Amino acid sequence: MEAEVRLAHLKRFRANGVTQKDRSDKMSPQVLSRITPMKESWRLSGYGEKISTELRQKRRSAEKNMKNYEDQEITSQIIGAAIEVHKNLGPGLLESVYRICLCQELEERGLTFANELTVPVTYKNKKLDFGFRLDLLVSDKIIVEIKSVENILSVHESQLLTYLRLMEKRIGLLINFNVPFLGKNSGIRRRVLGIEETDE
Repeated sequence: MEAEVRLAHLKRFRANGVTQKDRSDKMSPQVLSRITPMKESWRLSGYGEKISTELRQKRRSAEKNMKNYEDQEITSQIIGAAIEVHKNLGPGLLESVYRICLCQELEERGLTFANELTVPVTYKNKKLDFGFRLDLLVSDKIIVEIKSVENILSVHESQLLTYLRLMEKRIGLLINFNVPFLGKNSGIRRRVLGIEETDE
């Protein structure tokens, strides 16, 4: 894209009689007299603004893709850690046991996390004395809620989405260890705030 912009600029210079030598000197009055009308025509036509807008859009898109890639990497590591815990412990234990073991696995993978994070609630711009508790917040990005229940209910998913909204986070994982086999299609649900929900 940058090469195309430079080529377009060069063509416009040449069309207005501005040579490579002219551009390499210190912009003599003669050169400026030829460039200024051309720059004014770009401004009036919106050409320069269009190029700047396209570059900004491409930059934002690249930054968004990089952020999504980083989030997916972290999510994959969390899921891998949960599978490792379930592989070693199996189903039927308390949620607290799975949470402690999951913390150990996350630590071994070099992920930062907050365990049993207490979050105060703000209601109508007033901060209340009590709040709610997250099981895990990983890399200050992904909320992980741990369950050991027969079935994940819709209220569990609604709870996770509420946590995401109140914490202003985008991605959450709901992990139910009380299943015969823990995997992407069994016991793990990934929710993205503001986007259609998807099952792992």
